[in-house]
Amino acid sequence: MRSRQWPAAALLRGPAASLCLLLAATAWAEECAPRRIDVTATIAAIYDGDTVRLADGRVVRLIGVNAPEVRHEEAPAEPYADQAARALYARAPPGTRVMLSFDAERYDHYQRLLAHVFLPDGSNLQAWMLREGYGQLLAVSPNFAYLACYHASEEEARRANRGLWALPYYRPVDAGKLSARLTGFRAVSGVIRSVHHRGGVTWLALTNKFSIKIYDRDLRYFAGTDLNRWRNRMIVARGYVVAVHGRFGMQIHHPLSVEFR
Repeated sequence: MRSRQWPAAALLRGPAASLCLLLAATAWAEECAPRRIDVTATIAAIYDGDTVRLADGRVVRLIGVNAPEVRHEEAPAEPYADQAARALYARAPPGTRVMLSFDAERYDHYQRLLAHVFLPDGSNLQAWMLREGYGQLLAVSPNFAYLACYHASEEEARRANRGLWALPYYRPVDAGKLSARLTGFRAVSGVIRSVHHRGGVTWLALTNKFSIKIYDRDLRYFAGTDLNRWRNRMIVARGYVVAVHGRFGMQIHHPLSVEFR
């Protein structure tokens, strides 16, 4: 489900269109601008397209963006992983002073520091990565301070087929064709066949082997949405696909992880 539409200027001409575009750009800039700076730091190393190390040794995971995975041991790199890492290195090379803004959670389960990162000119590093197509929107509750900014940034790249969005690898996978090699962060398409609630979880079943789950704690982000009315709707959901005993699942935390087709 999308919370924003393309500016009305797309349907207008002349001064009215220019004014609408200006207002949209202004609103977008305000959404991406730093609202609070918690600490300043210096980047010491770039690990990949969404993780950096600071000069004090702390590792920072950039909130809101999932870059393609670089090569890990036996796992090959995902398409566009090297380009994303190189782009981040060029944009914020070692020695760059950055400003960090924390969100609801300070650390992830790997004990990496979670932060929104701003460059010396005040620009939002995550928004730039998403806008240039070097990563995909990653909406994980409750860290949604700049979610509207990141969603709009990704939308721009997707509509322009910029960066990774030009590659077949990142096109939606039919839910009925999932396999063990198609796990990890994916876009999955299909029709929601059933909606039911059990054990503190709402389940959206697309096939008899693939379901999307939404925990009760995240239903506040779906306020005003009757999930039962999603039944029989064609969707594309983005998140981490996991395989358990021949079945596949994905957890979503926010309606911006879903779009209707």
